[in-house]
Amino acid sequence: MKKVILASVLLTGCATQSGVIPEGKDSYLLLMSGGISSAPIDLKIKAHKEANAYCMGFNKRPETIAEKTSQAGMSSDIADEELKFRCIANSDLPDVPADAH
Repeated sequence: MKKVILASVLLTGCATQSGVIPEGKDSYLLLMSGGISSAPIDLKIKAHKEANAYCMGFNKRPETIAEKTSQAGMSSDIADEELKFRCIANSDLPDVPADAH
């Protein structure tokens, strides 16, 4: 019985993700869910890293279209992150002035 409880506790802290889901022309969706002990910021960071890795596969960078973050609470036992993004060419990024570093 103790092993079952321990396994349940460990699983509630693990984040799950949908993987990158194509959603329309040139837009993608990532869904991340975590257990009751997951911090929304951790899910947000993981989602952005996943989007970055996906776009880098095309030699591009992600651009956020929409984002929704919710944390575990009274109405839900899990924290969620929903990230909608598109991959843009590196040349589409705004130039940063040299003195801005």
